[in-house]
Amino acid sequence: MSRFDIVVYGATGFTGAYIVKALATSPLFADKSIAVAGVPDVSKYPIIIADSSDEESLGAMARQAKVIINAVGPYVLYGEAVVRAAIENGADHLDISGEEVFLEHKYNEAAKAKGVYIVGACGFDSVPCDFGTEFLKRDYEGNLAYVETFMRLNKGSVGYPLNTGTYNSILLAIASLWNFNAWVVKRAIAPKNAPKAKYSPPLRLPITHQQHPALDAWCIPFVGSDKSIVDRSQYDDFATNGKRPVQIATYMVQGSFIKSVLALLWLGFIGFFALFSPTRKLLEEHPELFSFGMFQNAGPSKEQIDAASFDYFVFGTGWEEGEEANGREPTKKAAIVCRSADPGYVATSACISSIALALLNDRPQLAKESHQWGNIFQWWCLHTGLCCARHSNLCVSAEDGSEFRENLNSI
Repeated sequence: MSRFDIVVYGATGFTGAYIVKALATSPLFADKSIAVAGVPDVSKYPIIIADSSDEESLGAMARQAKVIINAVGPYVLYGEAVVRAAIENGADHLDISGEEVFLEHKYNEAAKAKGVYIVGACGFDSVPCDFGTEFLKRDYEGNLAYVETFMRLNKGSVGYPLNTGTYNSILLAIASLWNFNAWVVKRAIAPKNAPKAKYSPPLRLPITHQQHPALDAWCIPFVGSDKSIVDRSQYDDFATNGKRPVQIATYMVQGSFIKSVLALLWLGFIGFFALFSPTRKLLEEHPELFSFGMFQNAGPSKEQIDAASFDYFVFGTGWEEGEEANGREPTKKAAIVCRSADPGYVATSACISSIALALLNDRPQLAKESHQWGNIFQWWCLHTGLCCARHSNLCVSAEDGSEFRENLNSI
């Protein structure tokens, strides 16, 4: 049976629809065969009926795909069955999960045996951060010790509520912190103790003021999966290539001090009550109420998405070329920024589409370099699309206008 190049699972969902649009409007996919999967829908592409509760239907979908783009979340609930079907039936699997426990799934050996790639966190979580850190590390003239990242969402005057699917994923990710098995799996696939630099990112208060010519704003810790993803990529660089890992701290720009206080209070409230099943259920039933309108069932409107954008700053500190690492406090600074359109849907669609394209077009090179690079490919069960993104010039020539820029002192 011939396979479609790409099958988008969950194409009728909020994010899935944007992924299909990205594929349909880009000339890069003009010669690719594409199908959509999930519930029946009117589409320009062939439709495959599949449901996460029906493993037989998932298997039938996977047998028809070279690459599955999975846009059905929360992944803690619905992701593993799709991953298992993809591996068993010889399809690559990409998702946009930001849920760390799901990312720590345990199918490395099975995926390797089948010769397929399982790539998580292929959207805004966490390509800009991981790719940005590697971009800076690769081009840094010296020895990079650590990076601090700052994500700034530019909402525009019309606001920018997120879809409640993201809200539910956040609640489940918090609840899964109690999942001891996830920590066992995490340790099993990263067994070596990676060396840590004597100098690490400076300890900051929960509310901190970042001052830089390119960024002057109040910030709070960024609690998404970015740090976990970068830590995994850096561990890989150590385990495969013997390179000392770059340490990372992640932050989210809030603008004003008052907004930072309110955001921190809300995160504390949600973080505590999401741990317990009865209160988590209450939070799930009333997302708009308990998020104060930050998450809405309808998600952002087209006008709000069109007005939104983001800046992802990566500030690095290390030593000059030839200086002994850890010999003295690092003082050499370097910085880059990734700028793009709306992060939740437009940029996410560009990210995962680029990674799918790389798997289709550059597979022989990826397989060759999987044994040379220390970023992600050594396990075959991957955790970001970093190497794929590099091959597809992601955030450099993506059609959403995203780009990486260096020398921030000059902008």
